[in-house]
Amino acid sequence: MECFRNLNTFLTSNRLLFDLLIKNKNMKNLNEYVTNGASICCSEGVTCEKFKVDNNPNTIINGEVFATIEDKEIPDFTLCQKKKGYFRFCTPKIERWEVFDPLGVNGQPTLIAASTAKCTAEGGIIKFSNSGQSGSNKITR
Repeated sequence: MECFRNLNTFLTSNRLLFDLLIKNKNMKNLNEYVTNGASICCSEGVTCEKFKVDNNPNTIINGEVFATIEDKEIPDFTLCQKKKGYFRFCTPKIERWEVFDPLGVNGQPTLIAASTAKCTAEGGIIKFSNSGQSGSNKITR
C-alpha cells in the first residue's frame, strides 16, 4: 500500500512535466494518416501506449496498415487520474472518433493524427502523439 501511495505522490507532482514531455508533443503534420503502432495518449492516463489497428487489416499503402474509424480498441494507459487525489486502473472505452478523413484510404473513413475521442469510462480526451508512419514519405490527406 505504501508503494502505491508513493506512486500517487510521484505521478501527481510530475504531471506537468509528463504532459510537456510526452502527451503534448507537437507533431509536424496533423493530417498524417494514423497507422499501426502510432503512439496514443489520454489526458487522464499516466502513460502513452502503442495503438493497434485490428479492424481493417486490408487498408494498406506503402506497407503501412492504416487505422479507420472502426478501430476502437484502445490500450489501457496504466492508471487513470480523473478523480483528484487518487489513481485507479485504466479501462478506456470510446464510442466514436472525432476529426477524421471521411474519404480516407481506399474509401474508408480514416483516422489522422488530429483525431480524438472522448473516453466514455472516465471522460478523458484520447489523442495521438504521433501517426506511427515511419520514413520521410509520410502519407497525408
